[in-house]
Amino acid sequence: MRIERRSKIRQSGAALLLMMLVVIVGAATILVTKLGSNLLRATESAKTQMALSTARDALLDFAVSFPDATPGAPVQLPCPDIDNTGSTLDGESHTLNCGAAGETVIGRLPWRTLGIPAQSDGAGECLWYAVSGEYKSANTISSMINPDSNGQLQLVQSESTQIIEGGTADDRAVAIVFAPRRAMQGQTRQAVSQPGQQCSDDFLASAFLDSDAGTGVSNSF
Repeated sequence: MRIERRSKIRQSGAALLLMMLVVIVGAATILVTKLGSNLLRATESAKTQMALSTARDALLDFAVSFPDATPGAPVQLPCPDIDNTGSTLDGESHTLNCGAAGETVIGRLPWRTLGIPAQSDGAGECLWYAVSGEYKSANTISSMINPDSNGQLQLVQSESTQIIEGGTADDRAVAIVFAPRRAMQGQTRQAVSQPGQQCSDDFLASAFLDSDAGTGVSNSF
């Protein structure tokens, strides 16, 4: 009986040890998964910030050099890339199709016109870009444009509609660059279909930029 009892004790101890190992391995797996997920988010965030910084610097360079490239012209910013039709290339500014005079326009960042590689965020999506109508470099320039013209864009808190930046005309942004990140619920995006093309065939802003159904605040307008 002693031998049988010792055998049962050993079996019970072995089972407990096995259970402890399972728990430890399980906990370690969860921890590693969480660390991996955090690292992925940090890596994506860093890539996004780098792309946004590159885009901002390129837009500033374009604006500063524009009067030199076009004598007599004020500081201007390029129109966005708004579709993949016509004679314009992927990432090229649509100067001849950029809305009415004074109209703010949204589309993809015109990376080719800016002289930089295509800029994508951590999720691999090309950056989007909105430019105030008074500052866009197009064939329909407002007669009011001058170096002191105000921007036309506001930053708004989506849930409360509180204005974060741009409460007064002097504080309004001249342009905004967007990182779409991963598609949200209800967003469907087309993939790249043409060889050598850098960005999606889809130019529907609402498929890439978010909105708040409760307040009606939308980045796609």
